[in-house]
Amino acid sequence: EILLNASPQDSFAVCQAVINSRDNITDLVVTKGSLRIEFKEEQVHYAVMIMLFPDNGNFSQLKVIAAEFGMRGRAELAKALAEEIASSL
Repeated sequence: EILLNASPQDSFAVCQAVINSRDNITDLVVTKGSLRIEFKEEQVHYAVMIMLFPDNGNFSQLKVIAAEFGMRGRAELAKALAEEIASSL
């Protein structure tokens, strides 16, 4: 999880742009109402979520989960994607 110095809408827009720029994306599901994006890249399933801060609309929190079929979570892949998104803001 990474704290972002951007509104939830801006953070979500950057998430979409970063994910859309990647190759080999399949099963892309964008849920704008809940600020969630799910997709597969090769054998890895990702869930990217923007969390709101109730009292402050100028910040948001980015949460990325990655799991590979037949294996436990892939924290290093989730961290890499989260850092890529954060650096794009």
